[in-house]
Amino acid sequence: MADLNYIELRRLQQEEKSSAALVMVPTDFYGQVDAMLKAKKDTLGKSHTIMDIREYENTAKIVREIHSMRQQKIILRALRLGTHNDTGGMTVEEHHLYDQVCAILEDSKSRFESNFSEKTVSGAAQSGPNGGTSSLKKVRFLKEVAAFTGLDNNVYGPFKPGEIGELPESETSALLKARIAEQPGG
Repeated sequence: MADLNYIELRRLQQEEKSSAALVMVPTDFYGQVDAMLKAKKDTLGKSHTIMDIREYENTAKIVREIHSMRQQKIILRALRLGTHNDTGGMTVEEHHLYDQVCAILEDSKSRFESNFSEKTVSGAAQSGPNGGTSSLKKVRFLKEVAAFTGLDNNVYGPFKPGEIGELPESETSALLKARIAEQPGG
């Protein structure tokens, strides 16, 4: 890319508008933009001509628009592809943004997907808060019980009348008190 100037920025702006993909820019594009804007600001400080003021304002407007379009494309790419590897055509700053968005999306997806994971326990020991196994008790269900989330955030059930399940002690005591379940053989 040639030295960054107003004409080159306008060309980039038009290319970004007409392309769904990111337009190739140097990896130090925003550094070049900063230098260009600082130079224009210095010129503005020395001469207060209307022409210089308009040129600075128009340049800043174009840079903001290019930045906004590129951000949208980066976020959409992260939504569609969701990998940290697809960073072609991005500047260093944009690569960092892409990685952050991907990480946020991955975290959100894993939290969402955890709603659908079946952590039903029936007959298997379960990890307690300290990584050990909590004591499990067997109960025979007297009534139909829909799937429920226990105090340990695991999902138990559903259970049918007569079915025997093995649950943490905290869950079995509540079921026994409510006469929804009984101790087997009792």
